[in-house]
Amino acid sequence: MFARSRCTRPVVAVAAFAFAAMTFVSLAITTTANAQAPAAASPTPGSYTSVSGFSTDNPLTFFVSQDRKQLQDIDANGIGMSCTPGGSFAPNFVVDVVALDASGHFSANASQPIVADNVVGTLSYVFQGRVGTSVAEGTLTETLKFTNGSLYTCSSSISWAATRDVQPLPTSALWAGTYTSTFRLGNTPLTFSLLSDRKRLAHVQANANGIGMYCAPGDYVAAKIIINTFPLNADGSFYGKSTQHIIVDDANATVTETFQGHFHGIGMSKAARAAGLFTVTATWQDANNTLFFCTNTTYWRATRSGP
Repeated sequence: MFARSRCTRPVVAVAAFAFAAMTFVSLAITTTANAQAPAAASPTPGSYTSVSGFSTDNPLTFFVSQDRKQLQDIDANGIGMSCTPGGSFAPNFVVDVVALDASGHFSANASQPIVADNVVGTLSYVFQGRVGTSVAEGTLTETLKFTNGSLYTCSSSISWAATRDVQPLPTSALWAGTYTSTFRLGNTPLTFSLLSDRKRLAHVQANANGIGMYCAPGDYVAAKIIINTFPLNADGSFYGKSTQHIIVDDANATVTETFQGHFHGIGMSKAARAAGLFTVTATWQDANNTLFFCTNTTYWRATRSGP
């Protein structure tokens, strides 16, 4: 969570809904071979969970793709950051894809806007390391900068290790049916369908009360999901987007929603699984010509729950 001091506006609502007030829409990724690593070996596809560097309640998790060329659907919840001149924040860390080189090394960095203390700041990260046959090691460094009367700089640096979860080897097979979230949106489940042709996703729904977003220069908005049918790529990845218009404080607001992720074969529960990110942003201008910006990215995992 976050410490309540001068720098105390939460950038993450970590509760039953656990929504992160942050966005990683595009990644500036580079790959190097300079990280400390396990013994040289080709990474084994599947899901991985940290065993050090992060708490057992909020571990670092990610997937190695079937072709061993990507880390996918990376997540760590509530990364504690100390701020100068004071205070702290705990944003979530979520990334769609990071490239792996032939020896399993990865190095990625990006920066994106984030709402912090009622203003728009910049959250940056450097995520690097290496994945071996069934273990991985690396570092995660994050920096948050925003100005709200004074310039605040917040940072965190973590060295971590992870192991491959017990699971069958992933396959390229896809299982049509309804999928229901099992993580981060569990109390108000996210649901969607992989249609019988295994080429389209449809009926993305979550939380009838809407997805909450923190806003700058203030306010809080909850927008409902409206995403209909969109295509599934041949490699099991997907990206759907929609735009809607709602009324906020007697003003016309534009809401943009993206739903993206990957299918990951059969998990430990012997059910087909998928994981990814759901991002909502909203903008509007009020009667005083003040421009409002709101954002929220949340990580999810889902398993096949029915036909």
